[in-house]
Amino acid sequence: MHLAEIHCIFLAIATTLAVFNISKALDPVNGEDITFISHPQPSRCKIEPRSKMMKDMVSGQAETLKILMDPMLVIT
Repeated sequence: MHLAEIHCIFLAIATTLAVFNISKALDPVNGEDITFISHPQPSRCKIEPRSKMMKDMVSGQAETLKILMDPMLVIT
């Protein structure tokens, strides 16, 4: 999937969440919740960078976030 496609998906989801109120559906007869969401069973996975370049990029971003989230840091 290309970055442009991911960006379009993000915009579609963000727009939907910004425009609509999403709440539980109610049964029109008795007013009780209608549950339509199923939850997958827990499973294990392995997440790793695709290359050393990707690992370095993620590590650099993590270091930047640590610096930016430092409560003692004053940005002027």
